[in-house]
Amino acid sequence: MENTTALITSKGIMYQNKFFTCSRAISEQWFDHGSPYYMLEIQVHSENDLLLIMLDSGEAIAVHRIPILNTHSQRELDSYFTKLNELKLVKKLLKNEKG
Repeated sequence: MENTTALITSKGIMYQNKFFTCSRAISEQWFDHGSPYYMLEIQVHSENDLLLIMLDSGEAIAVHRIPILNTHSQRELDSYFTKLNELKLVKKLLKNEKG
């Protein structure tokens, strides 16, 4: 198994120019700009199509590749993710106003 690092971005866990995710990353909102995990490098172990992220606790979590079809240009995808992150920020602001 190869040991290396991946980067947590707004598009997912980026490893070798491919994006991955897992239920924990989604539920804990790792990809949100305000997350303490955002733009954090994490240790990963890879072998063939299996990718495991290694948490500081020593826990290993299997992640899944996010399929991105080539039906959209990179500019369209970037615009989509920018708008998605803007919506996340608005949601967070609204939540802070209520609470």
